[in-house]
Amino acid sequence: MRILEQTYGEQARDCLQESTEPGVEGARAALESFYHSFNQRSETVLRQVWADDPLVQLNNPLGG
Repeated sequence: MRILEQTYGEQARDCLQESTEPGVEGARAALESFYHSFNQRSETVLRQVWADDPLVQLNNPLGG
């Protein structure tokens, strides 16, 4: 099992341009952009990174 060492705290960047890349790189860019929007309270970035699809979900390990 591969352990990820990347964290997405207040230093998270807006990586929306890279989030369209296929595979793990795009997924990580979308995740970092999500945390960037969350930490910066940017509704604009959050709306861009969040897909408008009924299958999209947020799984919060703290909230259940």
